[in-house]
Amino acid sequence: MKNSENDSNTLVYGTNIPCPINKVLIYIYLPNGQFTAISNSKELKNLYCDQAFHRADTIHDITIRNNKEFILRNDCSLQKNIFQTTISEKLEKNCFYHQYTSYHTNHDCSIVLMAFSSEKINNRPQEIYDKTIGSFKKHCYDLVENSIPTILSKLNELKFSRFGTDKTFRQQTILNENHNQHIIDNLTNNEKSILYWASNGKTSEETSFILGLTKHTVQTYRKKAIQKLNASNISHSISIARSCNMIV
Repeated sequence: MKNSENDSNTLVYGTNIPCPINKVLIYIYLPNGQFTAISNSKELKNLYCDQAFHRADTIHDITIRNNKEFILRNDCSLQKNIFQTTISEKLEKNCFYHQYTSYHTNHDCSIVLMAFSSEKINNRPQEIYDKTIGSFKKHCYDLVENSIPTILSKLNELKFSRFGTDKTFRQQTILNENHNQHIIDNLTNNEKSILYWASNGKTSEETSFILGLTKHTVQTYRKKAIQKLNASNISHSISIARSCNMIV
């Protein structure tokens, strides 16, 4: 399968997945705001990028990033503003019907996976979600893997990042598969708090002041967290915790 470039900031990848979800649009964002997009539909990609729809429709804020769950398009918790209404009208005019969106994040980048159908579906959103979610995520992963060389050429900061160099890490990020999750679940709340403050650059002494613990107690929790995560040091522990989305 062949990648083709249509402009300096986007990619197109020409494959399809089973109906009703047969169109995919993926945005990869860096913390500095840079992004690139890939899709299995040249027309959908061009429509989104030419109209700058991503600025209003790929909701990219701390609330969504911390959620990390699939959100159905008709979820009442998402207030549909005038921009999103206009976007939907223009998309549907071209037979693109947005069904749901998936938000994934790690310490290197954030990924927005958008699922579309070519036919209007007025009901059964949960059933559609349940029946397509597995193949949708797998297809998105394959799409990213086949486009990695070009993605890295567009987003230079990812070249030497874990996301850019570690295929397993990309798989865990997109498919929500994490073999360290059960270890994270075994950490106590105190151990998790220590990792959180360490990830924010706090020393053992500073953390002890924040949590009202002795410096010796904080250091003990650090050692236990490192041992439980089978990490080499506190920095390695923080990296594992971030890969499990315990720390954003």
